[in-house]
Amino acid sequence: MQRFILRIAAVIFLAVFAVQPADRASALTIGPVKFMLEANADQTLQEKIFLFNETDEQLHLTSRMQNVTFGPGERGVPIPAGIAGDFSLAEWITLSEESVSIDPQEKKEITMLIDVPAYAYPSGYYAQVLWSPTQSPTPGIQAFGEVGSLVLLRVRGPVQEDAAVAYFGSEDGRTRFEKVPLTVIAKIQNNGSSHIIPRGTMKINDAQGRTVAQYEVNAGKEASAILPGGDIRRFDTVWDAGFTFGDYTAVLDLTYGEENAKKLHAEFAFRVMPIPIVVMWVFIAVILIIVCILLIKNALPIKDTKRV
Repeated sequence: MQRFILRIAAVIFLAVFAVQPADRASALTIGPVKFMLEANADQTLQEKIFLFNETDEQLHLTSRMQNVTFGPGERGVPIPAGIAGDFSLAEWITLSEESVSIDPQEKKEITMLIDVPAYAYPSGYYAQVLWSPTQSPTPGIQAFGEVGSLVLLRVRGPVQEDAAVAYFGSEDGRTRFEKVPLTVIAKIQNNGSSHIIPRGTMKINDAQGRTVAQYEVNAGKEASAILPGGDIRRFDTVWDAGFTFGDYTAVLDLTYGEENAKKLHAEFAFRVMPIPIVVMWVFIAVILIIVCILLIKNALPIKDTKRV
């Protein structure tokens, strides 16, 4: 009977796990995912986009361009922008191939031309180059919708660069914490006329002013740009010092601007006081009070209560 049950279990296992088709790939990889470009008016830029077919089947793709903005929210998620006509970056972009077929495990390179018109005024322009399958993927291949590259173009010239620290502190505004890790949030607002890329550091200083931790903010190739017109971008930094207590100050120092670097500075003072430390201090305080009472009591003269 036990052998029969084991055989049935084995058959079920094979039916569920061995016969079930596995996802062969996540379908398509595109790169770069972000272009951060500068150009003069009446200039043509040439860039390369690569498409890599990770699947075991041929993919047929078609492209489209759309202007984008960011928001709502503070994470920099691009959304379509209703921009058309002469100042539409999407209309300045042309591809060497608008539709492609890519063999399994093949990497294909596409040339992207951006013809900046002579009338383009100094500012930031934003668009996406999107690719999608012209037919449903073969069963067994993980389906995907649209994937694309983000294009952030700055036309050189005099632009207004103005940013501010909209918020610097904890998630919920608290300044007292029982333990770490602690997430320190910086919200930077762009009030200028072109996108900016603030970069810098966030330091944690102790009560004596010594730096106990330092982190890079918005660093590396994937640094986030903040669009003009009041766009706000949020940057999170997690400080995890293990067991600690005391008074600390988080110090934010960022720079932004292409020609004349400008600085942003903010500070956030907070206290970390674990409950065990508080309990210990209360216990010590009670002991000291008791000791003081006993010392004072023993130091007082003893009155003679005997009758003569």
